Amino acid sequence: MNNFVFGLEAILNEKGAEHAVEFAHKQMEEMFAMLPKTKQKQFKEQFRSAVGDCVTVTVKNCLTGKPVQIRWDQVGGPCDPSTERYHSM
Repeated sequence: MNNFVFGLEAILNEKGAEHAVEFAHKQMEEMFAMLPKTKQKQFKEQFRSAVGDCVTVTVKNCLTGKPVQIRWDQVGGPCDPSTERYHSM
């Protein structure tokens, strides 16, 4: 973990915050994908119970281009205005 944090700090200093966040996000996605499906489900349930509705993300409305705040667990679903699915229902 310390090596990851050190590497992230180096990226932050060299390339900036946005790049560092993208790097960390990609690393977390890859680690999550390596978990067995049962562990993924368990992790999601534990995360949901720990943070509930307090974590929101900003997505871009695909029709208006305006930023919209939605709950993290709605990203990519029918309640996500950044998807065509949202506007076609």
